[in-house]
Amino acid sequence: MRILITNNRLDQRAGSESYVETVMGALRDLGHEVIAFSPGLGEVASSLRSRGFEVHDNVTHLPDGIDVIHGQHVNAVAEVRRVLPSVPLVFVAHSWFIPNEDPCAELAPAALVALNERVQNRLLSIAFPSPIPIHRLRQPVEIGSFDGIRRVPSDRPESALLVSRKITGRLKSIQEACERAGIELRTLRGESADPRLEMAAADMVLASGRSALEAMSMARPTLLIDQTVCAGWITEDSWERIENEGFGTGNPTDSVTDLDALLAMYSPDFGIQARILAAHQHAAQDHASALIAIYRSIADTRSTEVLDQRLPSLRKQNWAQTHKLQMLRRSNADLRAENWALQRELDRIGQSVPPGPTGVRSGSDRPRSGFWFRIETSGAALRVIAILLALRDALKSIRRE
Repeated sequence: MRILITNNRLDQRAGSESYVETVMGALRDLGHEVIAFSPGLGEVASSLRSRGFEVHDNVTHLPDGIDVIHGQHVNAVAEVRRVLPSVPLVFVAHSWFIPNEDPCAELAPAALVALNERVQNRLLSIAFPSPIPIHRLRQPVEIGSFDGIRRVPSDRPESALLVSRKITGRLKSIQEACERAGIELRTLRGESADPRLEMAAADMVLASGRSALEAMSMARPTLLIDQTVCAGWITEDSWERIENEGFGTGNPTDSVTDLDALLAMYSPDFGIQARILAAHQHAAQDHASALIAIYRSIADTRSTEVLDQRLPSLRKQNWAQTHKLQMLRRSNADLRAENWALQRELDRIGQSVPPGPTGVRSGSDRPRSGFWFRIETSGAALRVIAILLALRDALKSIRRE
């Protein structure tokens, strides 16, 4: 079978990019030919080519004889659909909150794949002209690739690796908690081509998404934490809930905030549990076999719908606006996390901020409380207000378009 996989970008190694790397290798191991397309190439594309894979950023250069499209991200799939309008499409969605992950009827998908429960619920809610089968698979990970270099975690953690491109406001509180626990913390924020090399040398890993799953495959005690969520240690007891929520994209109200207590709970046995879970529930070999079964189930499906030629351009514009909105939301989350860390520090040392001057008057000409004075004079609070206003304007702009 000749399989074409699309992705928004293949430059820096992030979640969907590492998924593409993993799945392409696992599908090729089953004897299939796998080709990649992305409008944005870079380091990941070069790595795939070095492994012998064909990678394109121009749809007119795609080879003939594509049997199935494994589509990820609407903007990339829309470009491919211009030249392959009748090839069966399996749309694979990773995220429930990024619009570029939402399949649309114009692309004529024959089957949908959800990689966590949140995404599955999202796909079930989308209105299509006719029912489309939805398959629930788990995120895949390579097992055993780095077994020769990983070391056994210490009985007491001496070193920790934080893997996150996005975490900022929460970083200081993590650093201070590790310092209090006597743990040397190293942070990777995208500077490593493959963080698994660094994971192999650490006693424990703090991460979310596919980085957390890769740490599990390395038998590292894994603490799931990102900018807005801290779900605790990934163990036999917590794995199902964490997997359903997509390894870190779940409900912030479920977060654990006492990092000192979490670090004190560390056990090297968490790494053993994580490895077993990764091997039994997330093996790339099993995922690839399940994908082949889905591809074959739609092999005779031929799309007769004509893709509106304006769709790729419109989707590209929408994606640009959505990306801008996501950046604003991320900045807002950073500031909220910074505020949370500062409040935690105040609570820890028992300090309080003195009330503001009594000469400050509210609209009702009453003295302001210390709380309102802090809001008025806090640079972080003013930045949050500015970002919220920008979010409002961005949403208005998107609605107008």
